[in-house]
Amino acid sequence: MNVLILGYGSIARKHHKILSKLKPVQNIYICSNSYTKKNKIEYDKRSIIKLNPDYVIIASDTNLHYKHLIFLNKILKNKIFLVEKPIFHKKVKKIMRLNNRVFVGYNLRFDPIILFLKSFFDKQKLKSLLTVNVYCGSYLPKWRKNIKYNKSYSGYSNRGGGVALDLSHEIDYLNWIFGDFIIINKIYNKVSNLKIESNDFFNVIGSFKNNKKNILNISLNYFSKIDTRFLIIESNDYTCHANLINRNIKIRNKSRTIVNKYFKIQKDFTYIEMHKNIINGSYQKLSSYKEATKVVSMV
Repeated sequence: MNVLILGYGSIARKHHKILSKLKPVQNIYICSNSYTKKNKIEYDKRSIIKLNPDYVIIASDTNLHYKHLIFLNKILKNKIFLVEKPIFHKKVKKIMRLNNRVFVGYNLRFDPIILFLKSFFDKQKLKSLLTVNVYCGSYLPKWRKNIKYNKSYSGYSNRGGGVALDLSHEIDYLNWIFGDFIIINKIYNKVSNLKIESNDFFNVIGSFKNNKKNILNISLNYFSKIDTRFLIIESNDYTCHANLINRNIKIRNKSRTIVNKYFKIQKDFTYIEMHKNIINGSYQKLSSYKEATKVVSMV
């Protein structure tokens, strides 16, 4: 298997490192001005068609995803694409005709906690759902070691930055576990003193389409000095606390605790599992092109 990676920022380097250790990957080619080592390839039709990669990863700046996907989807056929999340930096008016199998890098779908929640809250349990509260707070200046936070794409809306797009994992896995939801009200703003132009706070109140009586609250920010990522789910039958930082999940019914588990995972586990599933042709857990464009539309 030959792999082509567009871009060579922090996430592209992560993909490169992981794929270099996975079989049946043989060669990895990088298309980026910042990459100067061997296996560099130029961004032109002739070079890419000649390479004829099996697996293409688009990990360029978010505002370039649409342009790169259109170009590569036109010149390649029957390949596997992985576009880093979010798939686009703004809603697209026309869904393109795909000549390739396109997935989007919502790797949290491979987190054992998210997978447990999807399995536990089946259709029967969802009928008694009351509230879902989701919080993700992180400190943008600590995200990347190779570039200052106010120089990265995250700090600029026109480059695809903004906390709602950067942390759109939450919107994706909520749709995946509980079904589509409707946004009733939202606040998307710049509230901190971070030296960025993009919005650093996103708060949504909504309800799920399959049960409009329940309430959903999502809160995301770039300015929390303590990394925090959790869900609190309340239903008529259960209370569930899931913490993706401390790696534990606790579920209690009306009389006793029925789940109290700790999910230890190695570094980059979710990315490794995502790539393994793609390479092995196991696509069920992956975010599709259609699902990912829906996330962008909601943001």
